[in-house]
Amino acid sequence: MSTATSTQSPSKDFWRGVGAPFKGVATIASNIRLWPLAMTPTLGLIALMAASGSLAMRLYDWLIARAGGLAEHGTAGTIGLWITKLLVALALVVVVFVVSVVFVPAISAPFMDRIAAKLDERQFTEPPLLQGIFRSIRVALAGLVVFGLPQLALAALGALISPLSWLFGGLAWMVSAMALAYDALDWPLARRGLGVRARMSWMGEHKRVVAGLGLGVWVISIVPLLSIVLLAAIVAGGVALVNHCEREEGAING
Repeated sequence: MSTATSTQSPSKDFWRGVGAPFKGVATIASNIRLWPLAMTPTLGLIALMAASGSLAMRLYDWLIARAGGLAEHGTAGTIGLWITKLLVALALVVVVFVVSVVFVPAISAPFMDRIAAKLDERQFTEPPLLQGIFRSIRVALAGLVVFGLPQLALAALGALISPLSWLFGGLAWMVSAMALAYDALDWPLARRGLGVRARMSWMGEHKRVVAGLGLGVWVISIVPLLSIVLLAAIVAGGVALVNHCEREEGAING
């Protein structure tokens, strides 16, 4: 049934995926009971960035104190000290950003599981708190291997073969969109017992919907950290897509 539907309306499948995270925003906004759960990624982001930012500032002061001797070497040393400060500050900002992006979804996983459970049309036994966190970390690490390594390889090829950098850049963007869709579908597919291989297979069978979902989440991700703030909406969108596919095709089982 899924094949027939996709053949008759491929663009409809694609745009259904694109609109899923934005409809997820409306779903969360219209359901007050979900607001406390939906706020946890934002609160976690604020807390983690505050903590990591405080540690980064202490590390910055320590590193600059060690590099302070540069100023004793005249104008060149002063310039070198300012460059060192700039590079250290930029590096710490990147580290704080990456730490927040990696760990906030993992910390928020149990709360997102509850949102998925409330919106899912099928009922499952809910996993323990720690199990939900470890599952989220495991899936995220698998996603880094499956999608992150190809992106690094494509970036390296683009740098080495500059005339084709546009091609490798486009391919890297496509892989990035698939990675975003993979993350958005984590909660509903995990509830159905699908491992990484089974998820990749399911995504391959639903290319148009998945491609649209990846594009929709990518648009949200253009604004730094917005995908974390709207994580609950992205989860709601992923759940809605899986619900739709099961209504059309039957139950998904791992």
